[in-house]
Amino acid sequence: MFADDSVTMQQHKLDDMDLDKMLEDAEQAETSEAGVADDFLSQFKVADYGGSGLSWDEIIPEDDRQQIELEEQQKQEEELLYRRRRARVSYAEDGTMIGNGNNDGNSSDDSSASSARMRRKGGGGSSRRRGGDGRGSDPKVLLEKEVRALIRGVQKFGSPEDRFDQVVGEAELEGKDAETVKARGLELIKMCEDALRNHLHGSGADAEPVAGGGGGGDDEDLVSGFKRNAKAILVTFHGVHSVNAGVVAQRVADLAMLCKRLEQPAMREDPTKFRIGVPLKPVHHWSCLWGQREDAMLLVGIYRHGFGNWDKIQADVELGLQKKLFLTSADEKAAS
Repeated sequence: MFADDSVTMQQHKLDDMDLDKMLEDAEQAETSEAGVADDFLSQFKVADYGGSGLSWDEIIPEDDRQQIELEEQQKQEEELLYRRRRARVSYAEDGTMIGNGNNDGNSSDDSSASSARMRRKGGGGSSRRRGGDGRGSDPKVLLEKEVRALIRGVQKFGSPEDRFDQVVGEAELEGKDAETVKARGLELIKMCEDALRNHLHGSGADAEPVAGGGGGGDDEDLVSGFKRNAKAILVTFHGVHSVNAGVVAQRVADLAMLCKRLEQPAMREDPTKFRIGVPLKPVHHWSCLWGQREDAMLLVGIYRHGFGNWDKIQADVELGLQKKLFLTSADEKAAS
């Protein structure tokens, strides 16, 4: 009985409901499954605020833009001026740094104090680097780099006793005392010859000789002995290490012989008439013609421009080797 009454009451409630009203009051919602492509494309959504028709003059007035550009330009000029002041360095007569040229009040005092502390800490190191303890200005004293240049000049032109001007020009020692340069070059030659002689005769082969005075002369037996000996004999000459004594001695002997031939009166008038005078082994499969004349002109070029200065020899029109010497970058670097 009770069950029938409850069913009847529920049926009456359903009948009293207005479905149209319920659907009208309900919220409408649309659901969709978002895929990977939708998430990717959503990143490119933009909002248009309707400002695409505006010009720069309407967005930022021209006066304001010119003022901003002027301020940026002044800022850049001030930074450049500041860098120049910081980079400016002043030196005293003894070569020590006394300031960086910055005159902006406290910064100048700070920089001067800092440079003074550096001088006290380094003990005048800047002066030593610039002047070599003051010896670089002495024409009778050769620094290590000048000794190295003298060795290069001797290897290219021979003994300074025979080719003094050429050796000094190659080494750029025109400002030094001539007698000092000549004596030091002859000392180098004698040291190298003594080192070869000691090595070939078996006395003190492993010891480097001590520099002494005097000059070396021709010693054909010594040079021929060096050619037969495959071991390099290295010496130390006034602070320059690993000087090849055999190369120096052989080069000086060969260039002395060449100088003797080319300084004859007939050769001085016309060096192009010089010929070696001994039969040489012909060359085959070269890209240019090469014979007795080319060998002779190559020796004339070595006499004129120095051994190893192949670029100058090639550029010498009188020798006629412009199209017969093919130099690589390594050759040009070695010549310089």
